[in-house]
Amino acid sequence: MSKYYLSVGAAEDFIANTLSAVGVPKSDAVIVANLMIQSDLAGADGHGIFRLPAYIKRIRAGGINLHPNIRYEREQGAITLIHGDNALGHLVMAKAVETAIIKSKQFGVCWVGSHFGNHSGAASVYVRKIAEAGLIGIYMAVGNANH
Repeated sequence: MSKYYLSVGAAEDFIANTLSAVGVPKSDAVIVANLMIQSDLAGADGHGIFRLPAYIKRIRAGGINLHPNIRYEREQGAITLIHGDNALGHLVMAKAVETAIIKSKQFGVCWVGSHFGNHSGAASVYVRKIAEAGLIGIYMAVGNANH
């Protein structure tokens, strides 16, 4: 078995181009690629580029909505429930984190839930974004085995 080494940028480009080749819109593919590589860089190797073949297989089987309408299903004050519309989970969680940061700064605390999404990679990637915004966050998930 040969080893291949890629720069971070080349790895992101590879992932984004591969996702785009199976129908993921380029802007979404770039977001997902960045989050996947962040998982690898955080040491969560089972949640980064390693997952690409499984995502491609699921996309080809029609198991992921490539043109989702990720939206607020319910919103009241500091509480929001996001409907992922069976999107790539990275896109759902990116919206959840963005929402959590805005709501926390507005209300001092918040709860953001999501459902109808797919695997979203390493939880640490999303919690780190919250910490970088000067906030404290907890990520909880329920799902099937990853491997």
